[in-house]
Amino acid sequence: MIVLSLAGFAVALTLTLFQVGVLDSIWDPFFGNGSRKVLTSSVSQALPIPDASLGAVAYLLEAILESLGGTNRWRDHPWTVAATGAVAAGLGLAALGLIATQALVVGAFCTLCLCSAAISLTVAALAAPETIAAAQVLRQRHHVKIQHKHRYTAAHSDRHTSHRPVYDTATDPNDPASEVKAEIFDIPRDQPVSEDDRRADGSTGPRRRPRKPPPG
Repeated sequence: MIVLSLAGFAVALTLTLFQVGVLDSIWDPFFGNGSRKVLTSSVSQALPIPDASLGAVAYLLEAILESLGGTNRWRDHPWTVAATGAVAAGLGLAALGLIATQALVVGAFCTLCLCSAAISLTVAALAAPETIAAAQVLRQRHHVKIQHKHRYTAAHSDRHTSHRPVYDTATDPNDPASEVKAEIFDIPRDQPVSEDDRRADGSTGPRRRPRKPPPG
């Protein structure tokens, strides 16, 4: 695909040189003056820069991305393949838009423009299988990352819960809330509750005594 991308770059560069006035004429063996009509139409001049130059940049970028990595780059460098597929998809969509514009808007055809469109569609079709494989690799890595995150969160939560102290009585001197509990139950912190008082009302917890009314 590198050769196709470079060929598309050469075609787009030729069209750009005509649009900026470097070339006085454009080669067109099939449609005569059709290329001039297309390249000088209001649609081609709608942008502040020649529209063919965008195609030249896209083809050159596609060639560079295709040259990165080896035969297994869809597995080793999936993001590079994803970027390559994105550029190829853009070229393919632009090719369809170019053909439709020539047929429905301008009413004329350009031989080199159609050659560029054919190259773009071919590059997009050839890049699709590798891009799909890279997308599957990225999806699998994302799932594995989420699973590892959930396992780490669960292990971290269990670690904190297992070391959390549990206090059974309101008068345990190690209980940081013993003072509050003693005030509520009216139990001195240094005086443990007897087993008879604790179970007098049939409960297993500390016996609650009514709070003393405030003085005055």
